[in-house]
Amino acid sequence: MVPRNRKGLLFPVCISSTHLAISSVRMEPVWSSIGQAAGVAAVQALNSGRELSELDVNLIQDELIQQGSNLFFYKDLTGDAPEFEAVQKLSLLGAVDSDDNYYFRSNQPISKGEFARMVIKGLQIPISITAAHFDDVPRGHPAFKYIESLYDYSTQSTEPFFDYEVRNWLSYWWGERSVQGPPAFAYPDQAVTGAMAIRIISGLLQKNIPSLQTPEANLTRGEAAMLIYHWAGR
Repeated sequence: MVPRNRKGLLFPVCISSTHLAISSVRMEPVWSSIGQAAGVAAVQALNSGRELSELDVNLIQDELIQQGSNLFFYKDLTGDAPEFEAVQKLSLLGAVDSDDNYYFRSNQPISKGEFARMVIKGLQIPISITAAHFDDVPRGHPAFKYIESLYDYSTQSTEPFFDYEVRNWLSYWWGERSVQGPPAFAYPDQAVTGAMAIRIISGLLQKNIPSLQTPEANLTRGEAAMLIYHWAGR
């Protein structure tokens, strides 16, 4: 929207785009969102006395979210939902798996694999992979790098915070298949409780954070998003 060689101008319609991107940009809802973003940018430029190219994109995004604008579109998440801001900001960080036909599923329990991605990306923790440690989270699994990162940071901590199970080697060999060493399982599909979430966040941030009112209850995806977003950047 901001031309390189002109100041004080925005082009919310005739933007520079590839032929692939224009397939989405040309849709009327997208035009509307781009127009809203242009309006917010213009107001912020006037109020701050800054050039359009110098504006902080994060401040523009924050204002759009406050206005209920969808930066990431979810069919089941409206602008007045309590988790709306958290989900939108985490989505911008790539913390939310948005491949589910544009549904966020706020009220569904969040799995350990989903939570691992949300907390690592949401808190902007660097990925750490020293090996493939878990039989149920092999390389190629959607949660592999996030589960492995939690494992690595937990094992480096004086107070480990990531739970997993090491099964008996002999019973596993006879019952299922031969493996190198004792098999370990992270259970990426396991539901995450409030207590588990607090332990992980506290461990990653290296400080104790207050427990939730119902620590043994399973966290929903919406609750997890709000919890992580609350502690992001702190």
